[in-house]
Amino acid sequence: MPAQFFFVIPFISAQIARDFRSACAKLRATLEACLSQSDMSDVKIAVCCHEIPPSFREDFPQIKFIDAPLGPPRVGATINEIRYDKASKLRRLAVHVHDSGGGHVMMLDADDLVSSKLVAQVRLHAPESSMLFNGGFVVSEPRRVALNMLEDLKLPLWEGCGSCLAAFFRKDDLPFAMVDFSPWKLFNQLQGHKSYKHDFRLAKRELTTTDEPMVIYVKDHGSNLTMIQSNGQEDNVFEHQAAREISKKIGDDFKIPEEWLRK
Repeated sequence: MPAQFFFVIPFISAQIARDFRSACAKLRATLEACLSQSDMSDVKIAVCCHEIPPSFREDFPQIKFIDAPLGPPRVGATINEIRYDKASKLRRLAVHVHDSGGGHVMMLDADDLVSSKLVAQVRLHAPESSMLFNGGFVVSEPRRVALNMLEDLKLPLWEGCGSCLAAFFRKDDLPFAMVDFSPWKLFNQLQGHKSYKHDFRLAKRELTTTDEPMVIYVKDHGSNLTMIQSNGQEDNVFEHQAAREISKKIGDDFKIPEEWLRK
């Protein structure tokens, strides 16, 4: 029997979102992609947030919404305060997975999209280990264009995107409470997406990689940390000559909203 698979998603507060309605629409697309897995057996989805978007409880009864452990960041919060808010939500989600018994966990940004094959691929190639995703696409939602990270940018997904790891956590790898910072627990040893390979090597844990595109890193829409940090400036990576319209094949695999696709 395969291990449980958790998609865990921290969601920005309405108090600091540039456009909360747009952020909610991105979260809806992320949830739809998670719910479209070819293997949905024992797949669980949890969102940690301050405000549950309107109608989401009714539209997504199978998703667990967890209250944020701290109050929302102040209006005008610094990028470090926003990062701390996100990290506290991820820690609260890790406690939830601990209480649920552990399994594969994908920490997913609330705007990124996953392939419908992701869970099946992880269970096939890393049934009791973790998988790092080298392959993926980066998409500009307002420009309606995509780049293949490996083929076009010559970079692995994990170099730029935090939604790049399906980690296998046993229950005792996870914090049992927000204040559990036990240094021997794998969750507490992870330092960020650019250091995952190093972190797993130090922890002496198996880490499988795949070049098949499994994630779409969504940028240029105002609510992700990259745009907040750049004060709303669009990413010039999309001026790359290889930038192309999002194909129907990619759209179908990742359940990309129709309004993102050019006609």
